[in-house]
Amino acid sequence: MIVVIDGSRILGLGDVGVQGIGITIGKLDLYVAAAEINLQRVLPVMINVGTNNEELIKDPPPAYPVHEALAIVESRKGQMYAALPLLRREAVSRFEPITTK
Repeated sequence: MIVVIDGSRILGLGDVGVQGIGITIGKLDLYVAAAEINLQRVLPVMINVGTNNEELIKDPPPAYPVHEALAIVESRKGQMYAALPLLRREAVSRFEPITTK
């Protein structure tokens, strides 16, 4: 199982950028514990598309525009499936909420 996130829409936190990777890891921990998914068969993935969070912008880079961010996500998804063809057939891929602003 793969959980993919860009950190732009963390429930209760908003846009936290790459600092949102812990959410992805936590979700996989839950799936491993509750659904008995094999720990060796999970992968957290963070796609860095920048941030629009003012505090984080002081430490560049800022976020990509939405259309570019979505294109990056689609590109990375294609690259991920091309590099690991079994993912398309045999893995569950969960894409967390991706930026829409």
